[in-house]
Amino acid sequence: MDKIKNELKDLSIRLIKIRESIDTVKLQEEIDQLSTQMSDPNFWNDQEKAKRISQELSHKEKTLNTLNSLEEKITNSQELSDEPSLGDDLTKELTEIQTGLIVTGK
Repeated sequence: MDKIKNELKDLSIRLIKIRESIDTVKLQEEIDQLSTQMSDPNFWNDQEKAKRISQELSHKEKTLNTLNSLEEKITNSQELSDEPSLGDDLTKELTEIQTGLIVTGK
């Protein structure tokens, strides 16, 4: 279980670095701005622009949701890492978290 705890600690540090490099505060501000633009009654008048903004919003929301989900998985796994009977489950969870960090960190 110590190996799992150490890996979780390392993953937590990697996630923090990724969140800092992405600047999640700025990302949330951008999401809010795009959402405000989309709520404008004239938003769909320019279909190309509306499509681009909609796709951009979707991408930014997905990125932020993925980061938040990974953080939650790490936290939950750390809380469960003291339970020896969950070793196999935690190992699987570690693999999922590592994959998520690799995809998000690109």
